[in-house]
Amino acid sequence: MNFTLLDAGNNGAAYLHLNGCQETAAGLTMTVNNRVLTDSAEGTGGVLIVNALTIGGVAKPAGTYSTNAEKWVEGKGSVIVRP
Repeated sequence: MNFTLLDAGNNGAAYLHLNGCQETAAGLTMTVNNRVLTDSAEGTGGVLIVNALTIGGVAKPAGTYSTNAEKWVEGKGSVIVRP
């Protein structure tokens, strides 16, 4: 399964909310304004594992992406792109 996040028009960015869960998908494509929210209400960090990640038309390399280095990840969790 592939996920695609588009801008929400005048309402701003779209969000993919993991709610503290671990999910696996074939790919994630999103615009530069979108965000991946990882945490649950209790503060547990979720993880999204994908084979391909494209942001604003640019493919991201394999690796682990977190809020420490990427503004599009919010929370304690991460997005992992498999090699």
